[in-house]
Amino acid sequence: MNPLTEVAAAVVAALKSPELLKEIYGDLLKPGVKQVGVAVEKILKLPNIALWRIDLWEGRSGIALQANLEAYRVEMSKVADEKVLEVPPELGVPVMEKLAYVSDAELSRLYVALLASASNLDTSDSAHPAFVNIINCLSPDEGRLLLPLAQGGRIAFVDGQIVDTTNGSHWSIRPLMVPEALTAPLVVKKNLAAYLGNLEGLGIVKVGTDQWLTADEPYEPMSTEFMKTLVSLGPTQKLNAQRGMIEVTPYGHLFMRGCKVLERLQAQG
Repeated sequence: MNPLTEVAAAVVAALKSPELLKEIYGDLLKPGVKQVGVAVEKILKLPNIALWRIDLWEGRSGIALQANLEAYRVEMSKVADEKVLEVPPELGVPVMEKLAYVSDAELSRLYVALLASASNLDTSDSAHPAFVNIINCLSPDEGRLLLPLAQGGRIAFVDGQIVDTTNGSHWSIRPLMVPEALTAPLVVKKNLAAYLGNLEGLGIVKVGTDQWLTADEPYEPMSTEFMKTLVSLGPTQKLNAQRGMIEVTPYGHLFMRGCKVLERLQAQG
């Protein structure tokens, strides 16, 4: 059989979604498999998803796909039959395609959670199709930032500034000083400012020095630490520690709810 015929045969075979589910999960009676079938049955019949069979047969993307679909099954096993919704293709198709090759634990978790939210009557209102593109624009470290951001709510930071006393001009110095809990999960901590810039560009957070917390306590240790920074200053320059605040936007809260970040936070107690 030539390759084109093999692909055509795979597409035809995948039109029978119960058989594909059995190939993926091994047992149609496993908890959650029935719910998965209801939620994504029509999506599994689309040709681009049907090509999963070729990947599974030839070992391409098989490990990531199996792990992600198993995580989705576990999520769906928690959903009562009467609450299962058919996932809209504008969200389901791009997410299912991502599940075939995304192996990073943080990003996979977000995709699976978004798909599960869209599959559940109780959470579907928080599963916006645009969230697929947001996850696609995140690095693994930015995915790791979501949990401490959700936990912290409004987070104090100190932005160092050099001020020219002759004309009042000023410019920022990086990196930001932030609570250690925010950077603890990061692999590349020095990229925090860039990560926050990307999250701000995506509408998830607002970062600025135009607002700050009224309490002095969170700022004082960071300001003290920052003023120890070794910076070469000119004769008319001085170093300031500018207070600021990182705040999750309403859109960011909706994204975190749709991707079950808040649910993970509550589960950790």
